[in-house]
Amino acid sequence: MDFNFKEKYTSEKIKTPIATENISENDLNWIAGFLEGEGYFRRRRSYESSVGASQKDIEALVKLQKFLGGTLRLDFNHKNKMGEDLYIYHWEVYGRRAKSVCSLIYKYMSKRRQIQIDNMLFRG
Repeated sequence: MDFNFKEKYTSEKIKTPIATENISENDLNWIAGFLEGEGYFRRRRSYESSVGASQKDIEALVKLQKFLGGTLRLDFNHKNKMGEDLYIYHWEVYGRRAKSVCSLIYKYMSKRRQIQIDNMLFRG
């Protein structure tokens, strides 16, 4: 992945339909910990399940994409006090892949996150 993403792909999505690396137990612990602190578990407007995370820096999100597939995108966030553009990166999986991610990490998540996952998956 080219980390000069901002200049080349602003407002575009980089999709990875499948994971490109195998997940070890240590990797799974890292994924669960990262999503525990930085992730979200929700339903999209289309009622599809969605798991994602947003960051100022892209490296951790690229790692998630390698392990889990999904989409990376870059969005304009706002201008700072000096008038410079600030961007934020987003990683997301949805639909069946989001459900698969949840089944992988569920047992590692806090009760609060497990409730969010349950609400996402089973809310009618």
